[in-house]
Amino acid sequence: MEHYIGINKCGDLSDLLDKTDDISNQDIKEYSSKAKKRMKEEYEWKKIVNRYENIFI
Repeated sequence: MEHYIGINKCGDLSDLLDKTDDISNQDIKEYSSKAKKRMKEEYEWKKIVNRYENIFI
């Protein structure tokens, strides 16, 4: 992946939208795959429950 998509410190939405126009289909597929993997790993119920238990117990 050659692009970094993110809002700069000023929060320039127009700049962000311009950057998204330049993303290739391959990069989109890669971002999608990584996002799904992260959701499965970071937001599974067992991990969420453990985090809450560590905070409140």
